[in-house]
Amino acid sequence: MYERYCKIRDSLGLRDSDVARKTGITPSTFSDWKKGKSMPNTQKMVAIAKTLNTTVEYIVDGIDPYQNMRQQRAIRPQPRYLTPEEENLLALWNQLTETEKEAANVLMNGFILQKRDTQTSSRLESEAS
Repeated sequence: MYERYCKIRDSLGLRDSDVARKTGITPSTFSDWKKGKSMPNTQKMVAIAKTLNTTVEYIVDGIDPYQNMRQQRAIRPQPRYLTPEEENLLALWNQLTETEKEAANVLMNGFILQKRDTQTSSRLESEAS
């Protein structure tokens, strides 16, 4: 754990005394930590992590603080932009009154249900054959 701390600290061009000054932690705490005599408590670890612009998890366990975000981005659906035809339909939709929108919804839902019924019937007929 101390090795990870040192690696991050060094990459930022800092020394223990710099981190101690920025966090208010005594230099002896870093010395004891380095010698394995003690470990910084939770509050001190949070202060150290903030100073080093990382997470306590990374200092303690070596868990990449950004790995979870990268994984979530990878599985997040990519944005989909409207086609010109869809944009035109949306513009027309926005010109309708609330009553007209309700009527259009009823018609559209009926159309979708009819299409599903037709697809289901076709699938059942092909499975029966």
